Amino acid sequence: MKTKTIVQTSMAVAINIVGAYIGTVVKFVFLDTIGTFMAAFLFGPVYGMIVGAVTLLVSGTLFDSSAYFFIPVQIILGLLGGYIYKSGFFRDVKPVKIVIGILGITIPASVVAAIIASFVFGGITTSGTSYIVMVLKQAGVSVFNASFISQLPMDLLDKTITILLALTIVKRLKLDNFKR
Repeated sequence: MKTKTIVQTSMAVAINIVGAYIGTVVKFVFLDTIGTFMAAFLFGPVYGMIVGAVTLLVSGTLFDSSAYFFIPVQIILGLLGGYIYKSGFFRDVKPVKIVIGILGITIPASVVAAIIASFVFGGITTSGTSYIVMVLKQAGVSVFNASFISQLPMDLLDKTITILLALTIVKRLKLDNFKR
């Protein structure tokens, strides 16, 4: 591994941790995947998965113990982000391809997050979606469905923001043509 790669992946973890902390406080979006996507876009899926997993290990230790359980979600995001970027979905500035790429990353991750939230936490986590889950559960919706229904719109907003930020950062750093 080159020194530059180590430094950039470490910075990606730090960006994720700051985003995760802000997301924990704000409870509106997560913001803990900007670095995951940066690493996945720059260096490939394995680096995205590593950055995502390390982020939640650190976040779980420092300020959000529920983060440990969501490591599989970060792994999926890093994996899919790297493969979708490598396939060219985010390199073109065609809105349709960008939307398809974001959906291709977000939907599988939302399903896994909803499974974890519903079976490990009964749908109630440290995120702002817990309020919606409680209302839906009171209305008779199953825990998984309530978790998924509340998770997906928030994830779509969050992943759209984080993917676009990561793409902007990657392009601004002039690393878009980085050879893997």
